[in-house]
Amino acid sequence: MKKTEKPRALIPSSFDLSKYEGCKLFCAAEWYGNLFARAFLFKAFLSRTARDMGEITINGQGPAEHARKMLDDPLSFNYSEAIRFFSTLAPHSTQVRDLSMFDVFRLAGRFRPPHPLYAEYAAIAAMDHSVFRYHYAYEQLIKNDLTDDDHERHLRLLNNTSVRKVAADNDINIGEGSEAFVAVNLEATEDHAVEDFRRWFVSARQLAGQQSRKKRFSQKDFDGWVGWRVLPFLDLEFWNLTANTGAGQLTNHTIGIAIFPDDAFGDPDPAERIRKTVRPLSLQAISSTVLSALGRQAEAEVE
Repeated sequence: MKKTEKPRALIPSSFDLSKYEGCKLFCAAEWYGNLFARAFLFKAFLSRTARDMGEITINGQGPAEHARKMLDDPLSFNYSEAIRFFSTLAPHSTQVRDLSMFDVFRLAGRFRPPHPLYAEYAAIAAMDHSVFRYHYAYEQLIKNDLTDDDHERHLRLLNNTSVRKVAADNDINIGEGSEAFVAVNLEATEDHAVEDFRRWFVSARQLAGQQSRKKRFSQKDFDGWVGWRVLPFLDLEFWNLTANTGAGQLTNHTIGIAIFPDDAFGDPDPAERIRKTVRPLSLQAISSTVLSALGRQAEAEVE
């Protein structure tokens, strides 16, 4: 008994596996919303960039507050809001798309001298108000002092307006003859990329006056996330890295006992189970590759 009491005493009292029972009935959209929320917090508070920035708060709360909130009510994330955010970021909602005005201005900051595509637009923007509004929108985003609604409005304008459309509307010649600039998400599954390219190609040719992932996530995938305790692990891991002010950090063994209480000393060892399976699977579940594919599937489900 003493062997189990000590590590279990390190687990926060608010952690309760029964709070995660609801994820057994999650659809793709609900899995996306919950995994996206955790991926966002891990990146916002624990990435190298975040560490370099020093103390960070989100909605007035630091990482410890968010960790405790997540343990108190782990399945409370509004998946519809996550899907709306996914849809707002047009570059991620389709795997093959036109180069957007947002891409043009973003590229301008990466090239010295400015990218030639951007330079041509910059010259025209000084004379043409219809193009200048895109410059204005990007400048507002850079200031980073907008309300959420204004930020979303400017971002939508830039992401949802293609370079090809602006060029056609303003008689700007880009490319060579029938060429078009596209952006491709290299993290997309092959099936999604091919499907989106066919859709883009037909649309592009029609506009020009010319005629012309591995499999989806299944219930088996979701059941695997439930069985391997992906959400409980992520929440304890985040709490451990941000809010744990107790006697010591949670080890793989301690976490294993907490999320697999019925077979804590069975075979395999709980520490090995966390190290070899649970941790890699959980981190993969909040990776950009998985979230991109899952977000696309979830978006289609809620349409």
